[in-house]
Amino acid sequence: MTLASRDDMLLSRALGLDLCSCGWLSDDTKGLVVRTFDPACGFAVDDVVNTCYDADFGVAADAYCKRQSI
Repeated sequence: MTLASRDDMLLSRALGLDLCSCGWLSDDTKGLVVRTFDPACGFAVDDVVNTCYDADFGVAADAYCKRQSI
């Protein structure tokens, strides 16, 4: 497994991912994707991975990973 990219996250969002949980991405940023508006998570925008800032979400974060095809 490897860290997911922002494009991977957008594809996952299109397939139904909706999590208000910050995770590390392959570009060394933290992000999350939401499908509906949540005041705690931000707006749901089709082509945007919401960026998590430490001031808003704290320093702890999970990691979003993807499986690589063999």
